[in-house]
Amino acid sequence: MESVVYHGSNVQDLKELIPKQSTQLGKYVYATNYYIVAAVFAARSINRGKHIMPKFGYIREKDIFQLIERFPNQFDDYKKPVSVYYLDSKPFKPLEEFGWEGKEVRAKGKQKVLKEDKIDNLYEYLKSQKEYIELVDFKDRFKYGIPENDVDLIKQLFDVSLMKLKGREKENILKVEKSIEQYKNIFPNHSLLVDRIYKIISKLNDEESKEFVSNLYDYKNKKINTKLIEQLEKELLITDEKTILKLL
Repeated sequence: MESVVYHGSNVQDLKELIPKQSTQLGKYVYATNYYIVAAVFAARSINRGKHIMPKFGYIREKDIFQLIERFPNQFDDYKKPVSVYYLDSKPFKPLEEFGWEGKEVRAKGKQKVLKEDKIDNLYEYLKSQKEYIELVDFKDRFKYGIPENDVDLIKQLFDVSLMKLKGREKENILKVEKSIEQYKNIFPNHSLLVDRIYKIISKLNDEESKEFVSNLYDYKNKKINTKLIEQLEKELLITDEKTILKLL
C-alpha cells in the first residue's frame, strides 16, 4: 500500500472524508501518522460537544502515549465501535501553528478512503495496546500532575468556549452556555467560579477574552488566578457575589 495517514471516526463504512470546520480557520480533513492516535481521536467524534476530554499526551521518556480520565467512568464513552481509515498521505501537510508535536496533519478537499479497520469496542482495543498507550483511571490522575481539585479543567472549558464564541453569534453563545451548564453538573464545586469567569468574558471582546483566559491558570502552582478575576470584576463593575470556594 502507498504511504498512508490515519483518520479515526465513530462513523463507519465511509468511502470518502469530507472537510470539516475544526478549531482552526478553514475546513480540512484531519489525520495523523500514528494509528493509535487515530483510534484515540475517534473518541473525539463520540464526545463531540463535550468540553471535558481525557488528558491525552505523549510521554517522551517512555516513548508511549497516555490517556487520563478527567471524571469518573469517562472511559465508558469509549466502549463503542469506531473505525480507523487509511488515506493517501500525499495531500496532507503538517499543522504548523496548531500541530501537536508533529503528530497531526491536514488536507484540503475530499479524501478517498483506501482502507477501513473496524474496531468493535474502542476501550477494549486501547487496553490491549499496552506497548503503545497507557490508560489512567480517574482515581489515579493525581499521580500525573493533575491538581486534586481539577481546576485546570476550568481553563480547558474556556479555551474551547472561546473558539466557539468568535464573532459572538447567538447560536454559538447558546451552545457554549449549554456546555458550561454540563460542566457545572459534573463539577458543581466549580460552579460559582465558572459563572464569574463567564460574566467577565461576556463583557470583553474576543481579543481581550483570549488574553484573559491565557492568564487564567497558574500552571506552576496549579491554581486559578483569582487576583486577575477580582481585578477585572472591579474594572468591569461586576458586583455579584465574590466568594471563592477555599479548595479553588
